[in-house]
Amino acid sequence: MQKALRKMASVDGSSSDSRETLAKAYADFGEAMSKNPFTIQTILNMTLGRGADVYFSIETTRTKKHEAILRWIPMKRRR
Repeated sequence: MQKALRKMASVDGSSSDSRETLAKAYADFGEAMSKNPFTIQTILNMTLGRGADVYFSIETTRTKKHEAILRWIPMKRRR
């Protein structure tokens, strides 16, 4: 995942290959993340209570497209 994130960060918008490079790195990131269910759970736990939306869209050559939006509402702090 780190390799894919570094690749995405290094893409500049000036080259004609930048979209293709970014899309490939993004797909590689998603593939690496989906290999370990604990990674997805960790990301969800990191956003818990912070008012974040996590959007999942999974589609492979062997499965149809699945989408989910997970919304974490900020928790009220107790006094």
